[in-house]
Amino acid sequence: MAAAAAAASTIYALRDQLHTKSLKLEGTNILVAVIVHGGEEKTSRLDLNTVLQNINGTFKWGVGDFSKTAKNVVLEGSILRALLQNSAKDKDLPAQVDLAEYIFNADGKLKFFQNGGM
Repeated sequence: MAAAAAAASTIYALRDQLHTKSLKLEGTNILVAVIVHGGEEKTSRLDLNTVLQNINGTFKWGVGDFSKTAKNVVLEGSILRALLQNSAKDKDLPAQVDLAEYIFNADGKLKFFQNGGM
């Protein structure tokens, strides 16, 4: 007996205002979005520590607990800004990353796609 085909995923960019109503931060690392899926609004959360790291004062994609070495973390639209500690631990450097590069609304949930989702 053949396995049933999986339903195709519906993926929307974070900037798609029809499907992502709002973005905010809880604390320094939890991304919260109000997402429209199937005509209903839902809340979805993603721990940014599971997808972002601090490499010498710069945001890099990958598991890394960036928030342990970050100060003044703010979200402006889909842009995450912070002061990140350098590897010598003697400076906090301004850094930013566009979360919409790799985080998408996939079937009503925030998801990280290593190679982009579109």
